[in-house]
Amino acid sequence: MFAILSDLLPTIKSGSVIEIGILSSQKVVVESERARIIGFLRDGLKSNSPSLSIEIVKQNNTLQKPFTATDKMKLMIEKNPILGELKAKLGLDLD
Repeated sequence: MFAILSDLLPTIKSGSVIEIGILSSQKVVVESERARIIGFLRDGLKSNSPSLSIEIVKQNNTLQKPFTATDKMKLMIEKNPILGELKAKLGLDLD
């Protein structure tokens, strides 16, 4: 459940409605846990008003998280090219 809910950030809609985006393949899991999620939100926010809105989003390949050290390094170098220079100067190998 943590992996599903951590992929996309929730947004607050119209006051007490919290909207989460999920993939269509995750809908059954989230719907089955809906009551627990709402209970968690109500306890954490100390309010009885939060409600949950679920939106199905299209899968975007750019949202996939890198798993290997090499993939993580490539992503970090894309965001900050100086890391690539530092890696080369230090002669680091992530394989």
